[in-house]
Amino acid sequence: MKRRALALTALVIVICIAQSSALALVNPGFETGDFNGWTVNIPGGDAQATVLSSFTTDKGNVITPSGNYMACLRTDGPGSVTSVAQSVSMTSGQALGGWAAFDARDYLPYDDYAEVRILVEGGILAIPWHSSVSAVGDYGDSLPAGWNFIAPADGLYTVEYCVANVGDSALESYALFDAAVVPEPSSLLVLGSGGLMGLLGFIRRKR
Repeated sequence: MKRRALALTALVIVICIAQSSALALVNPGFETGDFNGWTVNIPGGDAQATVLSSFTTDKGNVITPSGNYMACLRTDGPGSVTSVAQSVSMTSGQALGGWAAFDARDYLPYDDYAEVRILVEGGILAIPWHSSVSAVGDYGDSLPAGWNFIAPADGLYTVEYCVANVGDSALESYALFDAAVVPEPSSLLVLGSGGLMGLLGFIRRKR
């Protein structure tokens, strides 16, 4: 019985370590003060991709990062998309999340927008967060809102943060992104050991 319990303990620890180490985001919160680990796409013109410690929206709302820094993306002309992206290996059922905000400095019918996209082999698999001028109103903003994605299968996924300009080049909009996180290894081990202790308790009671 002791050997069986020890084997179960080892199995749970191995599973937890495998789940926690499958995702290897580099610089997920931009705490290096730059885009280290991310692929940056700046289409030119007025487009920008910067890392900031504070941002004030057109309405005067001040947005601060979860840590010291956050990503700030700015649009360019009609149809342009400013983005940063990073590919990560995830296991089935593993979660990835963060927060995002949008500052619309344009008005309808020029429906600028921002998104968090999950890509697989270049195609869009999911859009766990989206905001736009039509969603927040003319010159409106959305304060930081959380987003979450659950991997449907083992594989390589690309997380893309983007902001796009629609229709004109007179006014530009901004999007902010930060705090991409997954469960900490210690949390998984605690959950695993908790489930394991319940199982061992059942074994002891059965015995």
